[in-house]
Amino acid sequence: AWRTPYVPSIPRGRLWAACLALAVVAAYAALGFSTVLADFGGDAAAYWLTAQGWSPWFASTPLQREFAAASTYPPLYPLVLAWLGASQTLLAAHLATVGLLLGGMVALGWFCRRAGLDGLATTGVVLTYACCATVRYEGLDLHSEPLYLLLSMAALAVGCGLEDHPTRPARLALLLGLL
Repeated sequence: AWRTPYVPSIPRGRLWAACLALAVVAAYAALGFSTVLADFGGDAAAYWLTAQGWSPWFASTPLQREFAAASTYPPLYPLVLAWLGASQTLLAAHLATVGLLLGGMVALGWFCRRAGLDGLATTGVVLTYACCATVRYEGLDLHSEPLYLLLSMAALAVGCGLEDHPTRPARLALLLGLL
């Protein structure tokens, strides 16, 4: 006798949230698919050149190493680009930055859930954030803000459940240090 295989049902709300998430990922991936450096004297150029100087995966020139050593910008973002191997081409750097931005959106959703919002409200918050013009701007160029958002939202999400935890002071000090 033929039996119908078990197919798990997916609630409509989750299916819509997954479709919206895929649309956001596709839109930001298309936005970040760029080989253009928007400016040669601002943050983007400095971060990219610093990442090239610090890359463990690709050989750097003495000029790149000297620039990286003298950089006055915060070091974490170019270090992340360098360690991800995204310092060699602008396309890789842009896609890595968009990946950090999308990771920040996931962390924002995690924070919303930990703060007590339901799935629909969380989807609304993340979708509203994803549609903001300034957020789209961050997806166009090499800026450190997507990494900051990712770390900040992850720290806030972790901190949400620490009200009555016995190691609260130590954990809060660690979270503040991350920020």
